Amino acid sequence: MLDCLDNICLVINIISMKYIFAFCIIFCIEACHSNIKTEEIELLSPSRIKGEKISIPERCYEDGILIDSILILKESCSENLFYAYNIYTNEEIYKWGKLGRGPKEFNYPMFVNTFKQDTLTIYDSPIANLIQIPLRNIGQKKYLQTQRNLGSYMLFLYNFHLTDSLYVFTSIEADEGLFSIYNRNTEKIFHVSYKPNYKYKKEERKDVYYHHLSISPKYKTILAAFQYLNLINFYNFDGELKKSYTLSHSPEENNYNLYITEETILQSIQTYSTDEKIYILWNGHPMKTEFIGTSKILVFSWQGDLEKVYELNNCPRFITIDEHSGNAFGAVFSEKTEMMEIQKYILN
Repeated sequence: MLDCLDNICLVINIISMKYIFAFCIIFCIEACHSNIKTEEIELLSPSRIKGEKISIPERCYEDGILIDSILILKESCSENLFYAYNIYTNEEIYKWGKLGRGPKEFNYPMFVNTFKQDTLTIYDSPIANLIQIPLRNIGQKKYLQTQRNLGSYMLFLYNFHLTDSLYVFTSIEADEGLFSIYNRNTEKIFHVSYKPNYKYKKEERKDVYYHHLSISPKYKTILAAFQYLNLINFYNFDGELKKSYTLSHSPEENNYNLYITEETILQSIQTYSTDEKIYILWNGHPMKTEFIGTSKILVFSWQGDLEKVYELNNCPRFITIDEHSGNAFGAVFSEKTEMMEIQKYILN
């Protein structure tokens, strides 16, 4: 009987030690993650750039992406969702896409930056479809596409990005973390925690931490730039926080009871990335006057170094970057037509 009790005690001790060991591992991991301190960085002296309207028709443009020499714009007021233009001639190449649930129709499409110069990739959020359109077909005014469904777990996302092995995304509805990384090979998902962890009302957390993601398959890096927080974070592909910055020039200090009002300062309103750089469109105005005044483009390397700052004479809603010509293209609200006009900014 005593031998039996001794054996039971031994088993319990072994199990306990396993749990203690596992706890220590988790604690060490968390401790390592928490060692990253948020640093304040000084902005470089900006280069002042004046936008110039180009001869692309004004429409209700919401987003854009540049692939090779074709600027593709998404709009919301006409019968077509997408318009493609040659950035050197401003000529309209092709227009297509309708809202609906039929073949080749879209629900809420979003551009996906894959860094491939031969294919346009679109993620349709409410139905989790991934659509790919060869660029040559757009240039030849043909609409041919491949389409696959990503499954029910990939519904209602934004900030959707993909690599050969990962999906990186933010959920619109679920609050399982700041953003998520899904490994397509192992079928495992990792939810990145909210850091720094400011105080907020629980029901407002997703709004307070609203952010824009860019990823680099080359450098295995993820950038999160926050819209209502003076905060820019860099992560690796394992979801580990590697660098965290605040901007010294921002008029809004991160407080400990943050909630969003019309007086909240807009910070990073968009990111646009290339193989070597990240371009953050920084607003700096209260929400009630969000697109009045000047704005800035902050240029970071994928190593997390601030390399250049441009100050624009207006506030575009979004930008695209052509590094070959050194130009940026932005959509600016026209008070005259109450629509969006496309302007070119010469960065070099």
